Amino acid sequence: IYSLCALMLVINEVSSQSVTVEAAVGDSVILPCSSSHHENVFWQYRDAKTLYDIIDGKENFHDQDGEYRDRVKGFPSEFTKGNYSIRLSDVKLNDAGTYSCKIPNFRTVRVELKVNDVLVCCGAAESFTETSVDLGQNVTLKCEVSVRDVLWFLMKPSEPPVFILRSFSSIILEPDYSNTTFSKTFSLRYNSSLFIHNISTNEFGVYYCSQTQTGSPSDISRGIRLYIQNHSA
Repeated sequence: IYSLCALMLVINEVSSQSVTVEAAVGDSVILPCSSSHHENVFWQYRDAKTLYDIIDGKENFHDQDGEYRDRVKGFPSEFTKGNYSIRLSDVKLNDAGTYSCKIPNFRTVRVELKVNDVLVCCGAAESFTETSVDLGQNVTLKCEVSVRDVLWFLMKPSEPPVFILRSFSSIILEPDYSNTTFSKTFSLRYNSSLFIHNISTNEFGVYYCSQTQTGSPSDISRGIRLYIQNHSA
């Protein structure tokens, strides 16, 4: 899925190295780290929370902080090549900060993660279409963004936008839901269309899809407003 060779951090043999990466809310991001030394590597957030350990060349999740469970993955097949990068999925605003890849007695690679709140730019899509639905109905919303790797959001009046899920360009990968309960109501169809099952008043509002990683207004679809006749969304 990812070109690991391109993402590997090429660094000189020094004691410390820093790099900055950016991601959007709900995105997945690679935190790079590589070295030709050691089989023990320890990833931490702000030098306090444990994300991912590699001990004797093998993954170890024993001390992993619960906040990162099922969100952090390494690339074991790349360990022998010196690639100790990790993938952090379902990025949240509070994931921003400094991550450290610690290789004892050799090197610490510090990765500064900047998180862009793509939610705020949904409002940049000024126009939207309207779709009338009935309670209990199923409906499919088409994503106008010309990629399959997208984010879906729901906006309601006077409420902050809600990130629903992220789709991936690879058909092998299941969508990432911001809340597991959303999988009971929302799913994906062809070309990253959003399928909504058994609509209730909770699903009324304006839906947007956005291309991942950029979050610029040009990468956001027109909104689709779901409503019932004579019912305020």
